[in-house]
Amino acid sequence: MTEIIEDIFNHLLPGNKVISTKVLGRMENVYALAKELRELKKLHRYYKSLNEEEAKKFGELYTRKTIKKRKNCFMGTLKYDAEDYYLEKIETLCNKILKEKDRVEKSNAGFAFVSFQSNLQVKKCLQTSLFKRLIMESLSPE
Repeated sequence: MTEIIEDIFNHLLPGNKVISTKVLGRMENVYALAKELRELKKLHRYYKSLNEEEAKKFGELYTRKTIKKRKNCFMGTLKYDAEDYYLEKIETLCNKILKEKDRVEKSNAGFAFVSFQSNLQVKKCLQTSLFKRLIMESLSPE
């Protein structure tokens, strides 16, 4: 979407007068995933520090901390190494956040910021009817 907006303004003002464009999207899902990521990182740090303390205290005799997670309703529980479990969860959530950010950036949110080299380009854009027509033709009806 950012490229479309940039192309419109470059067509309207030839000669690379546009410095940057940024389209804003609804980021509620990304924020919710980021909160979840923060909690997972906190748990990962907790279990990592526990494992390090026990390794110092007991040497070779220590066992890493595990957590039990229910596999299915009737299948019972499985034991996972806590540190590795949360590290894997963090990696999958990071990938999910990146995909969601890409999806939001590609969708039309109705807001965009465009930076020009000077105020003259802004005035020229606002005064031309070509600008309004190009914007209306290029944006989706969302």
